[in-house]
Amino acid sequence: MATRQEMQNLAQDIIGSYEARVEGIAGLRGDVASQRQAAQSQQQGFREAHQDMAQRQRADLAQGHADVAAAEAERKADVQTWMEQVTAAHQDMAQQQRADLAQGHADVAAAEAERKADVQAWIDQVTAEHAGAQKEWRDMEATLAAKRAHSAAPARAPAPMAPAAPEGAPPRSKAKKRPSHGHRSGR
Repeated sequence: MATRQEMQNLAQDIIGSYEARVEGIAGLRGDVASQRQAAQSQQQGFREAHQDMAQRQRADLAQGHADVAAAEAERKADVQTWMEQVTAAHQDMAQQQRADLAQGHADVAAAEAERKADVQAWIDQVTAEHAGAQKEWRDMEATLAAKRAHSAAPARAPAPMAPAAPEGAPPRSKAKKRPSHGHRSGR
C-alpha cells in the first residue's frame, strides 16, 4: 500500500502542481494582459502627445511663415516708401538745378547784353568823338587853305597835327602817318 499511497500522493502532487501552474499561468496571463494594457495605454499617450506636438509645431511653423511673410511685406513697403522719397527728392533737386541753370543762363544773357550795350555805347562815343575831330580837322584844313590862298608870301605851313585820342581808346602805334580818309591837305 505504500506504493498506492505514494502514487496517490504523487498524483495529488501532480494535480496540485497542475492547478498551481494553471493558476500561475492564469496570473501570468492576467499580468501580461494588464502590462499589455498599460503598454498600449502608454503607447496611445505617446501617440497623442506626438500628434499634439506635431500639431503645435505645424501651427508654430505656419505662424512663423506668416510672420516672415508679414515682415517681408513690411520691408518691401518700407523700401518702396524710401524709393519714392528718394525719387521725389531727386526730382526736386533736378527741378531746382534746372531752375538754377535757367537763372544762370538768364544772368549770363543779361550780363552779355549789358556788356554789348556798354561796348556799343563806347564805340558810338568814340565814333562821335572821331567824327567831331575829323570835322574840326577838315575845318582847320579849309581855313588854312583859304588863308594860304589869300596870303601873298607863300610860307610853308606847319605839318598838321593828328587829333588827340579819345578817352578810353587804346594808344596809337608809332607807325608812319597815313592820310586821313584819302583827303589831301593843302601842302
